[in-house]
Amino acid sequence: MMKILSINQKYEVHGGSDRYFFNLNELLAANGHSVYDFAARGNLESSSNFHSFFPEQVKFDYKSPFNLINYLYNYEAKNKLSDMLESIGNADLAHLQIYYGQLTVSIVDLLKSKGIPIIQTLHEYKFSCPVYTHLKKSEICHDCTKFGPISCVKNMCKDDSVIKSIVRYLEFKFSKFKGDRTLIDQFICVSNFQKNLMIEAGVPEDKLNVVYNFVQAKNIKLNSSNDGYYLYFGRLEQLKGLTTLLEAAKLLQQYRFVIAGDGPYKTDLIKFIKDNSLKNIEFVGFKNGSELWDMLARSKAVIVPSEWYENCSMTVLEAKAYYKPVIASAIGGITEQITNTEDGFLFAPKDISGLVGAIENLESLTENEYREMSLKSRADLDERYSADVHYSNLLSVYGKVL
Repeated sequence: MMKILSINQKYEVHGGSDRYFFNLNELLAANGHSVYDFAARGNLESSSNFHSFFPEQVKFDYKSPFNLINYLYNYEAKNKLSDMLESIGNADLAHLQIYYGQLTVSIVDLLKSKGIPIIQTLHEYKFSCPVYTHLKKSEICHDCTKFGPISCVKNMCKDDSVIKSIVRYLEFKFSKFKGDRTLIDQFICVSNFQKNLMIEAGVPEDKLNVVYNFVQAKNIKLNSSNDGYYLYFGRLEQLKGLTTLLEAAKLLQQYRFVIAGDGPYKTDLIKFIKDNSLKNIEFVGFKNGSELWDMLARSKAVIVPSEWYENCSMTVLEAKAYYKPVIASAIGGITEQITNTEDGFLFAPKDISGLVGAIENLESLTENEYREMSLKSRADLDERYSADVHYSNLLSVYGKVL
């Protein structure tokens, strides 16, 4: 069995890529591998046997030259990882998730100098977009692949700020110069859609592998009843399509909607509910663990109204694990995850009437039709996104570098 160094930006959960990191560690350990996790410190660090080696998080301040240096090349992370490797000995391979912005390309330098093969799972679009999202003022944008990454600065893509956009541009250029593409042996894309964008961005195709995310769902059984509400759970951001969801819920006050999560859109969400005196929307804040899974099990369906190129949405997979139909935007990798009218419904991003129509279509299903859709949702997970399928595909990629 292998000795695997598993690396993530922070030792905490803020989104799907973080959940994947922890799920992957459990999967590898369950299959007999020795897993050594490394990340910047976070609120879950006490659960790691190696937290004493974790560097501090980079608290970025655009006015501080020292913080800018850490954001580009984190010497503390490099030194801490070096100490860890001195303690545990070299690993057979390193599997990286998102590491930039915290650990930085400094750790890639170190791993390469130690002769450790490196694999990275790509969860967003850093190689084709310095702000990772392919969004310009909330609209899909491909300027950086067409005209070069300086477009990020010209368009003020990061928070509509010239300074923040310059910083992202510098990080993009510096990391590329230091080998964030050339020093990684193999990349894992989590959708074919993402792979095609990486090829467009100039990443060698022979380094790109498609391995879908997974959910461990063997112990999850079909809940024969539900409480009738539509659930959104995840990070609260504009790009997640929450405005579209709220406007649709406003038009469908006969149905219940529950929103769970935290993020920069939280204030706008609460204000919208209050200003419109909406009684059919319940905001429950951030939920995790058994509390979240219980909410998911009791929901009628899950809504994923994203307006950016989702890759392989963990929300979609977790919904499928609990036998839930998914109503989602037809964008990015989501179109590979859901078959319209089979295991859920797709609608055009930002299309309020489309979302309303999708919800009404689900409501029009007979009890038997709803049950059939629920079963197909879970069957798709078992066929393409199970832990066993993922592990088998992962070993194929590992084999390329060993």
